[in-house]
Amino acid sequence: MHGVFIHVPLVRLMLLTAIVMGCVIFERPHFARAGEPAPIVIADMKNKKDRATIRDDPQSTFVSITSPSGIGEAVIRRATNNWPKQVVLRFHLRGLEQVSIRNAEADVTLRGSVLSHGNHRRKLELVRDKTLSRVGQGSPYSMKIEAFQRQGCPAQKIPLDEGYFQMKIPAAMLKGNPERLSIRWIDFYRS
Repeated sequence: MHGVFIHVPLVRLMLLTAIVMGCVIFERPHFARAGEPAPIVIADMKNKKDRATIRDDPQSTFVSITSPSGIGEAVIRRATNNWPKQVVLRFHLRGLEQVSIRNAEADVTLRGSVLSHGNHRRKLELVRDKTLSRVGQGSPYSMKIEAFQRQGCPAQKIPLDEGYFQMKIPAAMLKGNPERLSIRWIDFYRS
């Protein structure tokens, strides 16, 4: 009878190395699992309690962010030579009073907000070369920020009840094929 030899100290060392390097699937849900294609985009969260789930389909890559504190930062990186055709951000938050997307290589930051009172007006601003300007509908930096209820129906009120905010990153933010984009968000301003 032939047995399988397993070098237990080596297995322990490999497991410990994987845990220390952050390669445990439970902690980094954006890694591909066995049998799945490698991700096109990878998200690195600043706060360990925040989570990013990434789903690729033929038309878009969806980066869904959950942030228990409502305030956070992430860096999304392309894992291939080019960005996907569309990158869609989903923030599973009750509000979104500030979101910023920064392309440091082009020195451009797109800031958006959804007012949490009144008619929930959306506002977009662009910071380029340290100059702030409003973003109009015809701008290549224009970005629609949508709010949805849990079931995917358009939200009528904020704060959301288990819903999400969704936006497609404008192609102009990916101009020059930057390696990474920095993302920041605030659900509600605090006093």
